[in-house]
Amino acid sequence: MSLLEVIPEGILKRIAVLIPLVLTVFTSFCVETKNRFSAYLHNESELYTTGMQWAMDFAVEEDIGAVNFSGQYSQHSHFISRWHQQDHSISMYSKPYRWWLRMQIPQSELRAGLQQINFGSAQILRPLKWFDSLDPQDPLKLSGAVEALLIRHHWLNNANFWLWAMMGEEELKGNELLCSKQEALEFGGRVQYPVLWGDTALSFHYRPLLWGKEYRMGLDLRMDDVIGAWLELNASYYKAVPNFPTYQTAITLGGDYVLDWQNGIAITMENMLLASAQNELYSAQSQNWVSTLMLNYPLSIIDTMSLLALAEWQTENHSMSLAWLREYDYLSLHFLLVNSKETDFGARLMLSMNL
Repeated sequence: MSLLEVIPEGILKRIAVLIPLVLTVFTSFCVETKNRFSAYLHNESELYTTGMQWAMDFAVEEDIGAVNFSGQYSQHSHFISRWHQQDHSISMYSKPYRWWLRMQIPQSELRAGLQQINFGSAQILRPLKWFDSLDPQDPLKLSGAVEALLIRHHWLNNANFWLWAMMGEEELKGNELLCSKQEALEFGGRVQYPVLWGDTALSFHYRPLLWGKEYRMGLDLRMDDVIGAWLELNASYYKAVPNFPTYQTAITLGGDYVLDWQNGIAITMENMLLASAQNELYSAQSQNWVSTLMLNYPLSIIDTMSLLALAEWQTENHSMSLAWLREYDYLSLHFLLVNSKETDFGARLMLSMNL
């Protein structure tokens, strides 16, 4: 069996379109390159992991009159070695992390390709985590991405308007509970507008599922005054999905404040309620109540400590993590300790170098 027979036809088509496009852009303009090398040690529940990652980024940008053209291609390569009791396994893989092209004029942009789409006011418990997988304690801010066409327009009063379209994939993204239908069209949009107390936004997304459809609505509000405060809501309606609740809702209420002590302690608190209803929305019942507390304290210009505590009250799950980050211009060191009811104790040490 040849390699071409193993690779799905849809991927071959994307590669066939992408390669000449990238080569044309890269040979026409000056290319900026970046490399990041990371090595880490990880221990959790008697699973010991060592790994290395090479992130290679290419970026181009050119102004033609009032129009700005830019593009990015990122490739991540991984080496992972795992030990669990007497078992040992090694895996290596390399895959695109980002690839997109963008056309931009003042206040508007059109971007197409594998890109990160994220929005909302919540920091940790995010009902609007529709397309990304950001971790608040990940120093590299790595996240999943979607192949999409995105249009955005910004007004001078901080209002903005988004439209997006993407092809469905069976792999779950963001906080999805059910898989999308492969190669089916998904689309949505978002409108944000400033109000007296801050900013408010409405979001919408539609996607066909393997069985049935999902209609998703989102609302987020943010106020910045003496303290920062926000409300974020997601409501999903599942149509013709067998053996699954008709409605799923999640709502987060949070706030942050910087305590004026020494170098300043940034305090972030959030509470999220999860509920579902089988037939009618008014019959929704609580599934879980989750609370988080995050503290960030800068020890010095290059050192930062952070503490994240999470409690799921109805399932009685809990976790706590303590992180230390030291950052230089081209080098960073990150150490993380985790304790939870499910995995007991874990530790992670990562060294990263940017070139």
